[in-house]
Amino acid sequence: MKYYIFFVVCYTTLSTYCMNAADRLVQAAAEGSQDLVLELLAQNDTLTPNSPDQEGRRALHCAISHKHYALVHTLVGCGADVNAHANLDQTQYLQLVQHFQTRGITMKGRSLTALHLAAQHGDIRIASLLLSQGAD
Repeated sequence: MKYYIFFVVCYTTLSTYCMNAADRLVQAAAEGSQDLVLELLAQNDTLTPNSPDQEGRRALHCAISHKHYALVHTLVGCGADVNAHANLDQTQYLQLVQHFQTRGITMKGRSLTALHLAAQHGDIRIASLLLSQGAD
């Protein structure tokens, strides 16, 4: 039992350590950790709010998906591109296409913007913020 717990702790720590800066940023945004997001951006000159992780996700998209409104506002204030696209895997793409087709909306391409996500989640507050910042 002791070895198993040690392995889990070490594996979790190692997994976090092995992530690149963009992966850590996106993970922090998904978790709603505003302090960590700001710390990561301040520590790394090459990291921006628009840096995609290894799967093509962006911090802004993750913050919107998890309804972290304050963090969305912070990321936009730090220069997050409200029109940036994030890649989707096949399952996510099909779910989103189906969601929009039932509403008479056609998607172009296999990526989505922050505004797509706000619309999918029915989040008017985030959609209004994004539109006020020039999202289309």
